[in-house]
Amino acid sequence: CNLSSPFYRSGVETAVLAVALAAAFPLSWHLALVAIPVSGLVAPYLGVPESEVKSFHKAIGWRTAGWAAIHGSGELFYLSYAGLLEHLSIAKNG
Repeated sequence: CNLSSPFYRSGVETAVLAVALAAAFPLSWHLALVAIPVSGLVAPYLGVPESEVKSFHKAIGWRTAGWAAIHGSGELFYLSYAGLLEHLSIAKNG
């Protein structure tokens, strides 16, 4: 999607949607990095101590949670602002 499109500048809800969609890119990379196994088997191949691998894993995990929060909350904001949230079966059932 082209985030410089006039659609994304047409209102607050679409600007929030633009940020939420842009957050999906770093979120996907962080999900890939956080999937690196944390064990004594990986650290020697990376050339760092196991404690550094674990601290890196935790840091990436927190950043992943941050990107997920930006992405998810932006999507929910847009759906609720646009009145589309009521069309989801999740919203109707729970």
